[in-house]
Amino acid sequence: MKAIYKTLVMAALFAVPHMLGAQDGHNQTVVVTNKFSFNSSVGEKSQIEMASPDSLNIFEKNFSYEVFDKPYSGAYEFHPYNLNLKPVSGTVDGRQFWMNVGAGYNLYPEFDLVYEPVRGNKCAFGVFARHRSFVGDYRKVAADADGLLIQTRNADGKREYWGGWNYDMDNEAGLNFSYDWARTGLSLTAAYKGLQQRDWLSVRSLDQAVADLKVYSKRPSSKVINYAAYLSYRFGRDNIQSAPGNAVLFQHNMRFGFDFTANMKKKGCFSLYAGADVALYSNALNHTALVVEFLPQYVWQQGPWYVKAGLRLDIPVTTDGVENWNGGSSFSQYAYPDVEVSYECRNIPLNIYLNVTGGEQLRNYASLVEDRRHFSLFSRSATLQADREGKSAITGPVLKNEVERVNAEFGLRGSIRSVFSYNLSVSYAEKASLALEAIDFAALTLRTGEDASDVPYYSIGYANAGQLNARAEAEYSDDWGTVGLKLLYTDLYLRNDAPQSYVLPAALTGNLDIRFNIMKRLHFGLGCEFSTPMQVHCGSATVQDFKLPAYGDPYLSAGYICNNMISVWIKANRFTGQTIYSTPLYSERGPKIIAGLSLSF
Repeated sequence: MKAIYKTLVMAALFAVPHMLGAQDGHNQTVVVTNKFSFNSSVGEKSQIEMASPDSLNIFEKNFSYEVFDKPYSGAYEFHPYNLNLKPVSGTVDGRQFWMNVGAGYNLYPEFDLVYEPVRGNKCAFGVFARHRSFVGDYRKVAADADGLLIQTRNADGKREYWGGWNYDMDNEAGLNFSYDWARTGLSLTAAYKGLQQRDWLSVRSLDQAVADLKVYSKRPSSKVINYAAYLSYRFGRDNIQSAPGNAVLFQHNMRFGFDFTANMKKKGCFSLYAGADVALYSNALNHTALVVEFLPQYVWQQGPWYVKAGLRLDIPVTTDGVENWNGGSSFSQYAYPDVEVSYECRNIPLNIYLNVTGGEQLRNYASLVEDRRHFSLFSRSATLQADREGKSAITGPVLKNEVERVNAEFGLRGSIRSVFSYNLSVSYAEKASLALEAIDFAALTLRTGEDASDVPYYSIGYANAGQLNARAEAEYSDDWGTVGLKLLYTDLYLRNDAPQSYVLPAALTGNLDIRFNIMKRLHFGLGCEFSTPMQVHCGSATVQDFKLPAYGDPYLSAGYICNNMISVWIKANRFTGQTIYSTPLYSERGPKIIAGLSLSF
């Protein structure tokens, strides 16, 4: 009875405030995707991090409640997006409202809200909110005789779990504003982003305030001159209370840039992007870092040929004498290719393309935490060493820049009779300071006691590596629904064998997805996401390598559109009892079954 009461209290605490005040690579949970239509202005810029998805900046929605693009992505990650949108021309003033709410076993509350009270040809204003969370137990894991990390069992043969109030929550709320003048447009987003976590070792609260501004020209592309200016600011505070120690980190991150385009008509198009990414950290980490970027490009298109030739210049700068920071001076090459060549076959719908790119990316602490859940400034081995020496348990380096020296991709994409589409590609990249998930353990022993030092600790490490990818995507789509298949082969060649226990990517991952559409009202979906084992490379001849097990996780979904305002849906996965890791060492308990309601008017 006490357990039931505590569950209800937690549900109220986590769900109600977000329903009143209050979408999403590697991490794993179910997600319902929502399709939005929008117009983009000028061009996309991957350099500018934004607070909200593009899909939330324009509110013309076409919902698909049963979609499982990646059943394990979405609830535990948030990638920043570009805000380069303007209101759709020809729209009239009116109210648009959309809300999605759901929950189930093991709780897994989720909530989405989009409301735009003002929308016209020139001005638009809206608010949005989002909540995803897991509340429940994590499985206890240990290595068997073959080095496979599996769930532990007690003397009675029952599975063991880390009890207590374990949770992992994503919260977001903000507003969008846009205004169009005759030749210029402005868009603004301001938002709060929160990441709250608790597990058997630590409690975290990462709170961020984000503001994004863009000013751009509205002239047609046929005009000679176009421009866009970007500005993004993020303030974050990460408060970590951990068994190894406590830490508070403050982050100020600002990105700004300017994009200039000159159309020379038949001679092609010339563009120049110039910008910078600045990061300032204090308390737990103390340093300032900067990456300045210049990207001149020339684009030429004639008949079936498309050619883009550019040279990216990335210049890293950082404060000197900081132990926890490596600005990349030993890895940076400063100049990187940015080339794309494609040929469109005229007799058949087939495009053949070749891309050669590269660049240096400033490591952003908040994004690192969002992408790699449960990452901490502490590690078990560093904590034991710090205890002996009486020093801080914070370890480094933790924020190395990632440098992609070169990335070459060759592929072809096309369609057959408008119902079958495909995309096949192979790529190879040389990377320096590639961030890899790691398991930090001197001995893999999980005990039922309270001594946290006996627990292997999830962390990250850096490696120089070559990465080979082969991708195959195919989809058949007709009036009755779609069948899609995605396959990815990955091979990582480590250039340095450090003593860290790197978690290497699975050699083969994939997703088979089937969706049925009955009378455009009733939707069904089923599929399976699968992965081969992931190797835990210890980099030492004296330490055994471990493996995260392979899995094949089927999922189901159903949705019913009651009318033009109300829809209901249900989705389920993880009902085979497999140990599937959302993050290495972190496997959530039990099946996942969520039911929900969507309103739109």
